[in-house]
Amino acid sequence: MSYSFVPLEHAEMARGTDCDYPLLLRTGSMLFHSGSLSTHAPALNELGSGGRVEVSPADAKAYGFAEGQNVLVRSRTGSLEARVKISRKQVQGIVYIPGHFASHPVNRLTSRDLTPTRVKLEKV
Repeated sequence: MSYSFVPLEHAEMARGTDCDYPLLLRTGSMLFHSGSLSTHAPALNELGSGGRVEVSPADAKAYGFAEGQNVLVRSRTGSLEARVKISRKQVQGIVYIPGHFASHPVNRLTSRDLTPTRVKLEKV
């Protein structure tokens, strides 16, 4: 049996620009801290509660954001408030929000059709 890989048609659309929502959202877990049972571990909660949006140093500078500043993350489907974490792990134009935290439901921002989510950040 052989397998072949076929690129997704919308891959380029995800990298494209949207004047109203210029940043691409990426979500996921932090280490082994997904927000389910791990919220009962004090050490993991010290590492992060999920209430943050990670941005690249270049994006932080372009938007005038400081470490720890509260911002509103808005998409076409919803919004949430989060603290800025400036991270060299992030690529310019892409932001990261940990998922699975009831206090910061990132699913408010995403759509059900699984298309890449574009967001904008606003000072609170």
